[in-house]
Amino acid sequence: MNTRRASSRSSRSPRQPANVAGAQDLVRLLDQAGLTPQAALWVYREETDSWRLWLAPPPHAEERTGYYKAVSGVLATPEGKATRIDFGDVQYVAPKDDVLRGLADTVSAARIAAIKVGASVVNGIYHPDSIIIRLAV
Repeated sequence: MNTRRASSRSSRSPRQPANVAGAQDLVRLLDQAGLTPQAALWVYREETDSWRLWLAPPPHAEERTGYYKAVSGVLATPEGKATRIDFGDVQYVAPKDDVLRGLADTVSAARIAAIKVGASVVNGIYHPDSIIIRLAV
C-alpha cells in the first residue's frame, strides 16, 4: 500500500513574482514548434530568491543539448522575445524527475494552466514552491 504523507515546510515568499503569462506564451510557442513540453513550471529557489522555469521535453525530443538549442531558437524569435523569458532562467528537467512525478501524483494539467503549489514534503521528497503551467508526465 502506497501511503502518501505531506508536510508543510516554511519558506519565505518570493520578492519577484514569476512571469506566468510569459511561460504560458512560451509553452504555446513550443507547442506550435512541435517541442511540446510534458511539464513546464516555475520553481522558486529560496537560496537565490529567484524563479527557474523547468521544462521537461516531449518523449521524441533530442537529448538535453538539442532541446536547449531548440528552446533557445524559439526564444530568439520576435514572439519568443515577447514572452520576456530569459534563456538563463530555463532549466531542462527529465520527465522522470522525482519532483515532477510527486507533483503529478496530486496535480494534473495537460492544458496550459497556472496552478500554485506551496512548498512541501511528499513521500520524503521536498517539493519547492511552484507554479505549474503544464504537468502531463
